[in-house]
Amino acid sequence: MSQHDIHEQALALAGVFQAASMVERIARQGQCPADEMTTAVNALLNLNPASTEDVFGSAANLRSGLTILRQLLSRQRGAVHNDIVRYAMSLLHLENRLRKKPDMLSALGDLIQQSVERKQYFQDPLHDAVVGSLARNYQDTLSKLKFRIQVTGNPSYLNQQRHADQIRMLLLFGVRSALLWRQVGGRRLQLLLGRRRLLYAIQNLLTGQEPHEPAVKEDTDERSDERKD
Repeated sequence: MSQHDIHEQALALAGVFQAASMVERIARQGQCPADEMTTAVNALLNLNPASTEDVFGSAANLRSGLTILRQLLSRQRGAVHNDIVRYAMSLLHLENRLRKKPDMLSALGDLIQQSVERKQYFQDPLHDAVVGSLARNYQDTLSKLKFRIQVTGNPSYLNQQRHADQIRMLLLFGVRSALLWRQVGGRRLQLLLGRRRLLYAIQNLLTGQEPHEPAVKEDTDERSDERKD
């Protein structure tokens, strides 16, 4: 695997964790940065990206997700809220379920095209009608799977329609990122056996360096008893 491959996997996986982080913040605090919300919506509506990075606009737009991923892979588990990890793992599992239902995946693509037209009309990615459209896309497809992501937080936020729509849109963004991670070769086992290379790629992305091979060996002796999807 080239360093360009691991670079793309790091970007896509950072999207998953950034989505999880935003869900956690909205559920508990009722808000999250507008620029990160914009990145999420634009990524969902970018149907013909030129590259993995183009999906998200730039690596800089994933700084939050890259930082969280670096903390986890550096085993700074206490620095990351448990709900963020739970949501991220659930998003990877949900993507696995969706991938096995090509009809649903195709229907989701058609629905997102309608959301693209909604954004073109309102000319604002964060307009309630655009976010609400993407939230309904999630409800009409992924919410019908047996596996459901349970979001916990402050009921006063969770019971508000605007926040509920934002959370569903962000979950859809997380699944989109997880699909992309799979497409560029991402696998759960690599989170263990390729931890050092992934960390190195994340550091390059955070510092703006060009991808190049690390001068470290892989963690080939690490094992896990985690259940496979």
